[in-house]
Amino acid sequence: MKSNLSHIAFLLVIIGSSLSATASDLPPLPYYDHGACPFECCTYRAWTATADTPLQKDYAASSPVVSVVKAGEEVQGVTGVVVTTKAGIVRITKEISLARENSEQEVKLKPGDVIYNLRYIGEGYDKFWYKGIFLVDQTTITKIGKDKYWDVIDLPEWIWWAKIKRPNGEVGWTDKLDHFAHIDACE
Repeated sequence: MKSNLSHIAFLLVIIGSSLSATASDLPPLPYYDHGACPFECCTYRAWTATADTPLQKDYAASSPVVSVVKAGEEVQGVTGVVVTTKAGIVRITKEISLARENSEQEVKLKPGDVIYNLRYIGEGYDKFWYKGIFLVDQTTITKIGKDKYWDVIDLPEWIWWAKIKRPNGEVGWTDKLDHFAHIDACE
């Protein structure tokens, strides 16, 4: 409850102090990160089912089941999508520079700037949205609270869906990735 109240209070401050905010200031939600594998050593390759797992037609909870992978079955992890449904809110409290995604450039952030945490990507790195720009840097943001450079107001919420191909050629999506072994290439 306290977290929700602080989140609402912070949003009211943002709205009140930034009536001229443009649409690019806020991240597009839901945000679909196609092809993403959300942790270090995460790999799309041959996986083994550890439990019976329904496969759905599309990456949505309401999508119909098209097949069921049986425990012990070897399947192919084809690709995935990480869907951010709620962005985390991070207020910068001390000047810091974070790297632009897929670039050598950095973006200088000043106290008072707000960045939106889209998701953890692995090895301590997070993906952020800042005024229409994607930032990816090693921040290791794991909890709400103050740190040296920021005040984490809220954490992101996201779900990972993977496209699975069965040996019989059937293909579908699942968000039950804890039902598969060998996703982690570092194991």
